[in-house]
Amino acid sequence: MNEKTNFEMLELKLTHMPDTKVEGKIDTVARVFGIEHRENYISNWLAFLLDPARFGSSDPLNALIELYFSKKIRSENIEEGKEWSKVESEEVIEVTREDMLGKSQRIDLFISTDEFVIGIESKIYAGLHPNQLRKYEVGIHRRLKSSEHKDKKAVYILLTPESNFQHDEGEFIRITFEEVAEVFSKLHYNYQQNLRSAFLLEDFVNYVNEYLRGGKTYMNEEWANFISSNNHLLSNIYEEGSKNLEALKREVDEYLKSAFTEEEWEVYSNKKPEEFWRQLKNEEWDKYNIHYEVGTLKREPTYGFILPERLKLTLDIENNKVRKYFQTKNKLPFEKIEEHNEITIEGIDYKNGETISQSLDKIIRELRKWDSEFRAEINDLLRSYEANMN
Repeated sequence: MNEKTNFEMLELKLTHMPDTKVEGKIDTVARVFGIEHRENYISNWLAFLLDPARFGSSDPLNALIELYFSKKIRSENIEEGKEWSKVESEEVIEVTREDMLGKSQRIDLFISTDEFVIGIESKIYAGLHPNQLRKYEVGIHRRLKSSEHKDKKAVYILLTPESNFQHDEGEFIRITFEEVAEVFSKLHYNYQQNLRSAFLLEDFVNYVNEYLRGGKTYMNEEWANFISSNNHLLSNIYEEGSKNLEALKREVDEYLKSAFTEEEWEVYSNKKPEEFWRQLKNEEWDKYNIHYEVGTLKREPTYGFILPERLKLTLDIENNKVRKYFQTKNKLPFEKIEEHNEITIEGIDYKNGETISQSLDKIIRELRKWDSEFRAEINDLLRSYEANMN
């Protein structure tokens, strides 16, 4: 049976699922892939559901906002009244994972709509650091002063399971995964119109009920049969994804080796399979722990939980003394010199081999362009640094 036929049968089966419901534990996709406890993956999953451009509807996002305001009204003991208008799918909506609100302050999800800025910090097992939410609150207030977000309403959400007794603080309102699953379960799962989104929405509800709540789940019998009878197929998809990830890493290595063919640069790569970064080094810069790096964004959403959606090109300055010296001069096109300095972020188009090559080509073109403009500046700074050290 070929791959195309498998997907046709899957779509046919899900489109004609009966209304019969069964009770009991089932294998969710998260369980099949062994990621029930991986908070980053669960946040990626939620980011997909809350992004109308990716999910195909603003219903989950509106359901979460409505839940937030209903809890805010109760917690602040104010008269009930509609404080918001629904988010429309055609709005310009940006959903960002691990958004940098300030120095060493990365909030799990930052969502911008025409009316709102929404900060979501998710804690499944981990606890909050001292004043963590208050620091995020200050960072979001700072965003509201910018021209991009001026006059928008701020929504602050601490998302935890019922079993995680983290307390909200400041303007943050605690919402549980169980409450989110409850409102998501009332949305319409249109398998025929959007198979992937309906699949992931319903399975998120089942994941919460199955893994976080630890109670009964209610779902279509045929869907339960499909998951349990296709574990092997889903595991094969995961394995093939891993092989493709390794192939992509090799492709990136080859493209980096071709960046400066007339010079002696070497490519160094990560050894841990769960990481994805490649470093391009030359002997002169390596003495100061400076190199170019291509890698995934931290906790970036992925296709099939494996292949990175985007790759980031950075100039890495890992030597603290050199970095501090560069900061005093600041002749490079970065607002502030950090350990990892972003040059560009490029999406990877997995449509076919040609589009993948075009995506990687673009990264190398940006690397060559940036290097031609600023390598001499870096070398001058290094010579100046040496002179000051002697």
